[in-house]
Amino acid sequence: MIPEATSLSLQPFFQTLAIIQTTVLSIIIAIYALSTQIAADRFTTRIISSVTENSAYRRTILLFTASIFLDVFALLIYPVSPVWLNWVLLSLAVLGITLTFGSLFYLRDELLSTTEAPSVAEAIRSGISKDAFESAVGDDETTIPFYSFFEAGRSAIQEEDKDAANQLVTALCESTSQLFNEVYDAEETLPDKQETGLIQLLREEKSLATETIEQGYDGLTGYLIQNLASTIEASIEDGQDTIAARGIQLCSEISEGVIERDRLVKPAWLIWEDILESAARDGLEDTLHVGTTSVSNLIDITVENSDELGGRKLTISRILLSGFLKGWSTLVANHGEHITEGDRVDTVPEFLWYRFFERNFEITSRIIVSHNADLQIPAAGMFRLQQELLQELSNVAVSAAEVQNDYLAQRLTKMVIEAGFGFEDNQRTRMQITSGLSEIRSTNDCGQSAVQQALSELQTPAEVNDDDLIPITAPWVLNFIRYTFEGQEEFIEAVSQLETEMSSSDTE
Repeated sequence: MIPEATSLSLQPFFQTLAIIQTTVLSIIIAIYALSTQIAADRFTTRIISSVTENSAYRRTILLFTASIFLDVFALLIYPVSPVWLNWVLLSLAVLGITLTFGSLFYLRDELLSTTEAPSVAEAIRSGISKDAFESAVGDDETTIPFYSFFEAGRSAIQEEDKDAANQLVTALCESTSQLFNEVYDAEETLPDKQETGLIQLLREEKSLATETIEQGYDGLTGYLIQNLASTIEASIEDGQDTIAARGIQLCSEISEGVIERDRLVKPAWLIWEDILESAARDGLEDTLHVGTTSVSNLIDITVENSDELGGRKLTISRILLSGFLKGWSTLVANHGEHITEGDRVDTVPEFLWYRFFERNFEITSRIIVSHNADLQIPAAGMFRLQQELLQELSNVAVSAAEVQNDYLAQRLTKMVIEAGFGFEDNQRTRMQITSGLSEIRSTNDCGQSAVQQALSELQTPAEVNDDDLIPITAPWVLNFIRYTFEGQEEFIEAVSQLETEMSSSDTE
């Protein structure tokens, strides 16, 4: 029953309402503080402001404060207030308490979900945007855009909360990928601050991958590598050479960590073929430089860490080597027609790009042949690695023949022969060399001429008084050809025999 609207009867009513609402408000504040502290301990204190942005908590606090203020105001003026005003204040007080306690139903779910990963993941998705990125990179006080979101992801991984880590890392990868695409679509030439900001985001993704490697979350590591690879390819497609090159360097560091810890994370070695082929097609100098060096380094690591029973590492080496050589073949197919023998790297960019591949291939081939020679018994997978090397290198020579580049076709054909003879000479090796040369020769007249010239030049004695000097094209195999052959006469005899076998196969 509603009390009589007199000053005396309303005084305890307003007082009771104020006490009840103040008590409830205190409980709400305490619960909210506890839930945010739990969220801060579970993720990071920096994420709290993002999670609570546009929160029902603020609206609820405002409603309670306004309602309590109305009750207190009514208590203060009751000695002098007229009856009609008491009725107005009573109606407003009843409405206020109805609204405040009604708002608790909306606040309840929020208080319960504040500490849960889905709320943080949703905050990440709504917080990472093009506008927010531009604001962050334009703010001198912000060193790393969206640092709090990545810190939350790292915290979830470090706390070994795999479910939360999956949700947060997924949200971060999806949001950053979308951000890169939006920025690239909006800007033809990125301002320096935006370029730096995007590179910082790549570093943050790399830091997440480092944490997942430490915790053994191989699935998340693979997901992060794939996301980075997609971002790198998007950067290449947009012509963002610096960003793509830096992304490759970071991705290479992740792959190296995976390989050294002997983790089965396939994207660590499967992504490189597409990246190198994309960079080779678009002719991005820094990207090709860093990409060829990074993949060559990964091959070297896997080969050097393998032993007679190291089948997995040599399989990884073979996949990486295949991707490297396919990237080289793509470069020759797309830009080989612009490369000639008299080119200089400082005047013809295509020749420089080509040199990135050849120089790193020299380093990698030296390590492969040297490691093979040091093994006591043939290692599992070494023959397949050798087979892949000769097959894909032959394909590079085929690409050169297809673009009618006599210089490159002949040079690469000689390298196929030299690389084959750099391994232990046996029937299987000879068959691989013969097969590669047959493919080159059957391409067209340019390929046929390249094979003939290569075989002829390699049988020409060196015009110096040095019996050990062998007339080869690639100096990197010299020591290993010496390991197989005692001198140039024996080497020339082997090449002559190879030519005879090629002629015999033609006759048959």
